[in-house]
Amino acid sequence: MNMARILVVDDDPVITGLVGSALKRLGGFFVREENRPFALCTALEFGPDLIILDMDTPPADGGDVAADLRQLPPFVRTPIIFLTALIAKSENGRKGDGFIMAKPIDATLLVDTARRLVAPPPMKPMPRRRFLSRDRVEALCH
Repeated sequence: MNMARILVVDDDPVITGLVGSALKRLGGFFVREENRPFALCTALEFGPDLIILDMDTPPADGGDVAADLRQLPPFVRTPIIFLTALIAKSENGRKGDGFIMAKPIDATLLVDTARRLVAPPPMKPMPRRRFLSRDRVEALCH
């Protein structure tokens, strides 16, 4: 189970509930749902590995929230997914240093994207090592 921490911020509790449920059920993520006024404080307290922001969350938009988060050292590199009803699904993809997804949300695409964004970097292969033979070890030790 993937226990990455995801913060979902939207002014509509139905949306945060649906997104949070999909991430928990399909992705096994640990999710915290929040509305806009407390997003920064919740992010600092919760320490998310990924943040999902609604682009149109009054009084500020998701871009403003993201800009505020980027001013805080813990979130300079935290991945962000923006959700919006202002684009078509064909426009899903990268937006600046984040990703943008059209509403209504495709839960499978959201979970797959979240998994990619919170996945640890691939491990570098270990250099080949020469091991000493048993005879050589015995010779060194006696």
